[in-house]
Amino acid sequence: MCACEPGMVRVQCTETGGELLVDDRGTFALGQQVWVALRPEKVRLAKEPSTAARVNQLRGTVWELGYLGNRSTYRIKTSSGKLVTVVAQNERRTSEAAIDWSDEVFVSWSADAAVVLPS
Repeated sequence: MCACEPGMVRVQCTETGGELLVDDRGTFALGQQVWVALRPEKVRLAKEPSTAARVNQLRGTVWELGYLGNRSTYRIKTSSGKLVTVVAQNERRTSEAAIDWSDEVFVSWSADAAVVLPS
């Protein structure tokens, strides 16, 4: 935990190489080691970076891609070498997929999509 602000905390994350913003009442102490939990369906995937406020964002490359009928599962390799899983609803035919293998993408989620847990 590196900062506590009204309604939000900042967590220094070695896995992403930066800070994560998480909505929280500030029940944790500065310097306390915590986990940040995030479900894959809360994550958004795009070819362009998000410009929204209070959004966490990672840059990466589509490493693996699986089409599962009405949804796709993407494994994104981030610049730190870590893999992030994103589940997305298929809104178009696979031949018209906007994001494909080896594409550079931005993985993002809002501060209210994550939860801080004590380690």
